[in-house]
Amino acid sequence: VLPLGKLDRKIALLSIGGNSSEFKETISLFAQTTNFTFHNAEQIPDSIYSQMEQFDLCLISFHADSTESLTINKQQHTVLEKLPKNLEKISIIFGEGEIFKSNIHSHCKAILWGRENHWMAQNRAAQLLFGAIGTKATLDLDLGHLYKTGHGLITVPNGRLKFGTPEELGIDPNKLKRIDEIALKGIKDSAYPGCQIAVAVKGQFIYRKSFGAQTYLDSSIKINNEAVYDIASISKIAGSTLLGMHLQYKGLYSLDKKLKDYIPELTKETSYSNIGLREMMAHQSGLTPWIAFYKKTLKNGQLSPSIYAKKAGNGYELEVAENIYMRTDYVDSMYQQILATPLGAKKYEYSDLCYYFTQKIFEKLIGKKQNTYLTEMIYAPMGLRYLRYLPRSCFPLTQIVPTERDQAFRKQLIHGYVHDPGAAMLGGVGGHAGIFSNATDLASIMQLILKHGK
Repeated sequence: VLPLGKLDRKIALLSIGGNSSEFKETISLFAQTTNFTFHNAEQIPDSIYSQMEQFDLCLISFHADSTESLTINKQQHTVLEKLPKNLEKISIIFGEGEIFKSNIHSHCKAILWGRENHWMAQNRAAQLLFGAIGTKATLDLDLGHLYKTGHGLITVPNGRLKFGTPEELGIDPNKLKRIDEIALKGIKDSAYPGCQIAVAVKGQFIYRKSFGAQTYLDSSIKINNEAVYDIASISKIAGSTLLGMHLQYKGLYSLDKKLKDYIPELTKETSYSNIGLREMMAHQSGLTPWIAFYKKTLKNGQLSPSIYAKKAGNGYELEVAENIYMRTDYVDSMYQQILATPLGAKKYEYSDLCYYFTQKIFEKLIGKKQNTYLTEMIYAPMGLRYLRYLPRSCFPLTQIVPTERDQAFRKQLIHGYVHDPGAAMLGGVGGHAGIFSNATDLASIMQLILKHGK
């Protein structure tokens, strides 16, 4: 049961007793939970128990009345008897072990004893639940007839990044102030209005800070650690490459095949049909770096009315920006432009075009859009909530950092739409661009790769 692995479940957190703020705050770093907090079990209305039917898992934390106290109200455990029997339950206890003399064990899949209700116990218990840390702890006393001295279950970390401190790794925190200085200098010099920085070393975060604001306006929203940015070409790694690795692992995709093996209907008898996927994904297949597709859709510098509309419908379904919808069938002409471009020498040359082809291949193999599959199969199970395509459908606009004022193509502030014109013309979901993320979730994706997919 522990540590909790896949997090694409509906999780309730029911906290009973004294201060539980650190426990809830730490859990929020790992997973989305619906929180219910009561001082004692008698305060919980029947409607709360009815609501619990909609959840897959309930974490019940029992807290001593204060950080100075170890006493947990003996009636608190009765809450377990009222929760739905088919609901998976995990109890976490912050206080004395008297509660173990009840029949708590008969209601729970797992029990974690934090012993004291101070912030460090709550923090580490939460991290242990989600596998950021493990434990070898055993009891040094008897707790009722079931749990004797020496009892304890070993859990090992599951690869999730731990939230720790520099001191734990022997790093002087004062040296990290240099990061602050660089970040603030960039803001002062107008290199950017704000930024977000996360540092993870040896499997744990030791630094997460945000600086400045979303724009240069005095009234602009301040950056916090939950703000999401357009991560541009990092989408190639955090999205397409990850998806390719996943599909190869499942035996659906092979780097040793050619484009014609997967999408012959697109490449036909062109020179592109014999491009090997291994050389293409290594940017060594002769593809041109990029094509400014949008330029052919402009007339006298303005959007062509035959290609764009101000409202969706009648074949104009691809949302390029606010109040701009592209004709859906125009995507076909984008691929024709690629195929009409002569291939160059087979040497290393970084290219976006590879990922126009991988997207076609992947979506054909999975039978759905790349963004949907990545969320369902990778991001949501990992508990990543701030890493998504199409951010306007996932986050409030105030959480999304604007990218720039586009003067050449869309003639508006790009806010919540992908900056890359080609990805925008695909409706915001491109193999080469389109993902938005905060620094924390992006670090988790990189950690996944460092841990060979675990």
